[in-house]
Amino acid sequence: MDLNPYSEHSRRTQERTPRARPQLADVQLYSDFRNVGFLENFLSPAGKLLPRSKTKLPPVAHRDVMRKIKTARNMALIAGEALFEKRHLRYLREREDRERRLAVQSMTAVEHAQQPGVSS
Repeated sequence: MDLNPYSEHSRRTQERTPRARPQLADVQLYSDFRNVGFLENFLSPAGKLLPRSKTKLPPVAHRDVMRKIKTARNMALIAGEALFEKRHLRYLREREDRERRLAVQSMTAVEHAQQPGVSS
């Protein structure tokens, strides 16, 4: 038995499971710039357009869906790509940490006050 993952024998024996491909008829039926819920299936969490290798759409359908996403962005139905500056991200993280610390402090103060026999 060959344990080398780069040998020709192991490459040939590995079988790939095919990914589920969206039906072209469904894409043509539901893709409209007003159907934001459907179009968001073709966006990354950051709002970027997914490549055709991820969507598994035929080239014509992929171009059509991407054009409709861009139209929806121009109509302000979908938010654009989320591009944050590093300073802004650092500010958001610091604010989240501050809020988390305040929440923990308030919870410990409430627990301390609820203990019997402890007076403040």
